[in-house]
Amino acid sequence: MVCRADRVVTYASPHAVRLFGCELLGQDISALVAPATADALISYLARLAAEDPRVVAYCETRVVRDGERAVEVVGVNRLSDATIGGIVLSLSDVTEHRHRAATLERSATTDSLTGLPNRVVLLDRLREMLRSGHPGSVVLLDLNRFKEINDRYGHQLGDAVLIEIGRRVHGVVETTGGTVARIGGDEFVVLLPETTTEAAEALTEAIHEALAQPHRIGATDVTVAFSAGIAPLMGTVERTLRAADVAMYASKEAGSPMRVYTPDLTAERRAAAQELEALRRRNEELLGEARTDPLTNLPNRRRYDEDFAAVDRATANGLASFSVIVIDIDHFGRFNRSEGGQESGDETLRRAAQAFSEAVREGDVVYRRGGEEFVVLLPDADLENACGVADRISATLRRHRIPHPDQAVVTASLGVASFDPAVHECSGAVVDAADGAMRRAKAGGRDRIVVARP
Repeated sequence: MVCRADRVVTYASPHAVRLFGCELLGQDISALVAPATADALISYLARLAAEDPRVVAYCETRVVRDGERAVEVVGVNRLSDATIGGIVLSLSDVTEHRHRAATLERSATTDSLTGLPNRVVLLDRLREMLRSGHPGSVVLLDLNRFKEINDRYGHQLGDAVLIEIGRRVHGVVETTGGTVARIGGDEFVVLLPETTTEAAEALTEAIHEALAQPHRIGATDVTVAFSAGIAPLMGTVERTLRAADVAMYASKEAGSPMRVYTPDLTAERRAAAQELEALRRRNEELLGEARTDPLTNLPNRRRYDEDFAAVDRATANGLASFSVIVIDIDHFGRFNRSEGGQESGDETLRRAAQAFSEAVREGDVVYRRGGEEFVVLLPDADLENACGVADRISATLRRHRIPHPDQAVVTASLGVASFDPAVHECSGAVVDAADGAMRRAKAGGRDRIVVARP
């Protein structure tokens, strides 16, 4: 399009005519655009008429056709050009582009379920509140036992409840100039500029009353409750939100609708966290003690049963191969009749357990099954590997030179067996085979290794 300095159109392309939906020649262009944008277009054309011909200037206006259309205008001054003698304007309909951009912006800044601002907007507005230097408050709302609603009625009804909650909270807050945002799951945050914590408490009470009314979703009445943490602005986004979070958890633990943050709450939560961690560590210790032989510090029969049950599950799915060594200390009953008695026998068991642990491979497990009997589980070991470990166990035990009342040093009889899916139904059958081999070692003179072969 070309127009004179007085804005009268002297040339219009067919595209321009279609864009405006009317005849353009001889008309004042400012009278053809949406009235709200006319003054801005007049100012733009006046500035352009005074510009150097080398300057390209931009503006945006609106045309009323099938609703308002957004039009991008790029112009250049050619009034002094003898051929053109006007201002040349290039016009583009950018309505769809603006619509797509607005849609993208909404999706980036809006919670898709409730239509409320999301975390991005929340953080931006909280930063603005902090930069203003004015007081303000933050309320963090967490719905109580909301998972039970999803589990009982399904996620579709749960989503409908969240939408209704967002609507009710926004209805309470909108008159205050505050912001309600959903930051994920069943958590909402309310930003209250220039609001004291006392006023925030009163507003939270109003939210409580609004949400206490049953939510009618289809034919179902659903009632929800929440825990709220209230905090003043604390200098930074992180500190402010952390303070509200601490207060919210204090509210949840106390079973009260709301708590206001005070520094002692942080100390209380830190002490509670330390106490919880101490209880967790003690629980782990007790679990370990329940599965550990107190004399030898080896895994006990309880741990043995659990581990071999796991082996059975793995072998049932074809995921495991293993071997077993059963160890029995030779002539152990003599210790009870010796001068040292039980104390000497206990020391022998401790030292023998240490020798066995030194001799096995990394990943092998030595268990004290009971009395003077030990079992070694060798994951991913065939019969040849297991025999090598058994040789090392026997040699290491001799090298430790543990005294025996009736012979030079303590020795042991060992039975070795390897899992064969064609022969053994379960790990217990392999242990039985190794146990039988160990008894043959004893019957054959002790201090030896016998291998169970299919």
